[in-house]
Order: sequence, then structure tokens, then C-alpha cells
Amino acid sequence: MTLAEIARESGLSASTLSRALTGNGYLSPEMRSRALAALERAGYSGRGAQKALRSPMKDVILVISGATGNTYEEVIQSLTRVADANRLRVLTAHTGYDNNMEQRMLRFAERSGCWGVVMTSVAELRPTISFIREMKTPIVTVARYLSPMLTDTVTQDSYDMGAQAALKFLACGHRRAAYLGGQRESSITQDKLQGFRDTLEAKGVPLPEEAVAYGALDCESGRAYGRAFLSEPNPPTAVFISNDIMAIGFLSVVQAARLRVPQDVSVLCCDKTLASDIYTPRLSRFYID
Repeated sequence: MTLAEIARESGLSASTLSRALTGNGYLSPEMRSRALAALERAGYSGRGAQKALRSPMKDVILVISGATGNTYEEVIQSLTRVADANRLRVLTAHTGYDNNMEQRMLRFAERSGCWGVVMTSVAELRPTISFIREMKTPIVTVARYLSPMLTDTVTQDSYDMGAQAALKFLACGHRRAAYLGGQRESSITQDKLQGFRDTLEAKGVPLPEEAVAYGALDCESGRAYGRAFLSEPNPPTAVFISNDIMAIGFLSVVQAARLRVPQDVSVLCCDKTLASDIYTPRLSRFYID
């Protein structure tokens, strides 16, 4: 039987049957099961049908993650619970913000006919954006988005986090502030920076380019920034840091140099990790549940 004949007999469209065969394009789990059952009843023996019927990935959500911390652990735990209730499985790939690995995982999802992809880390790099534009597999980004294109996104208001950090520093009388963000290409990094800069400059406090730095969201990035901070002849009195781990690295260096926190330098950061819960001095941080 042809696909057109199976479509007429099953009441499903030929495009639905084709999506079930190839794994390309969105189908609900129920519709995909109906389509594959119709193909099997009809004895459809095309290579695509055999691949679809035996594919272990047709009910898998692939989570591509590079981030660490309680926020992302909670996202993955919640997603896993909801997926399980809907008879879907979750496969997690931790890329460590390696963009090449992100692209390899996206290709894997496309080839394997995954039900969908959730990305909690994605950089605005041209090869990634070009590949995502051509993908048939549905993608949702969490806490990140790609500004050059429309993607389904669930995210916190990072711009407001930057604005609130600036307001806190201004209320404490600071006039020289700095920002240490994560990946330069990350939308969340740039949104925090923009909110921070706009709010400071609206109050007549400039944030020059040399007061902005980027790190790998790890402790060593914070330590490296701390060493650069100590070498400045007139360092800022307040630093907004994009996550807890970099903040801890920064504080370990400046405290070893006998600078006092917050008397000599004030620090605000984002996220919520076990390390920050037990760190001394207690970190001042933003966290969105």
C-alpha cells in the first residue's frame, strides 16, 4: 500500500504518516502512535517505516545543558517528572558550554527522530543558528534564547536582574561599578549587562567597556577576574557577577589580599548553589525560583 492509500483507510493525513515515518516535525505522542500503528497494520515495508517502528528515540526528549547549579537541576527534575507522566523519556547531555558539542547533540536529535529538544544552554553563534533554522525537531530553550530568530522560550527576566543589581549599588552610594558575566554570546549574559548598564547610566553613573568582563561561569574565571581587579590602580567599589561560583572565586582572591567585603568592595551575584549557602561571608544574590 502507498502512503496515500493508508491515509485514506486510517483517516490520517499523508503528512502525519510521513512525519511519523521520518521522525521530522512535531506530532503528539498519541498521534505518532496512531500513525505508526496504521503503518504496521498496513504492512508498510518502506525503509523509513522500518526505521520509525524500531527507533528507540521517538518518545525521547533530549535536554542539552551546559549550566550547573540548583536552578538547572530543578528544571531537569521537573521536566523528567512531567515527561514520565506523559510516557516520555528524558535524555540529558551536559555540554559544558561547548558549542561544537551542542551542535553535535542537535544533529543527533535530528537523525534519531527525538520527540523534542530542550536547551538550557545555547550560544548565539552563526553555525548553531543556521542549523536550528533547518531542524524539523521541535526545540524549546530554557533561560536562554536566540535573539536573531523566534524560538519557543521559557526564561526569567535577566534584564530586570541587572537593573535591580544597579539599583542596589546606587542605593549604597556606589559610583564605580563593574560587571563579570558568563559567555559573551549568551542572551542571559547580555540581558543582565544591558539592564545593569541602562539603570546605572540613567542615574549618571557610566559603565565603560573596560568595566565589563566575561568568564566561563567557573571558579577559576572568578579568580582570574580577582587578580585583574587587584592590578587596577583605581578598581571599582562594586561588582555584579553573573553566578555564585565566579563570585566565590573572585572573593577568594580579594579576601586573600586583605580587602574587606563589603567595606572595600561590594559584590552581588545570581543563582543558588550549595557552595554559596555555606560560604562566608554570606553572598548577596538574586535567585528566581
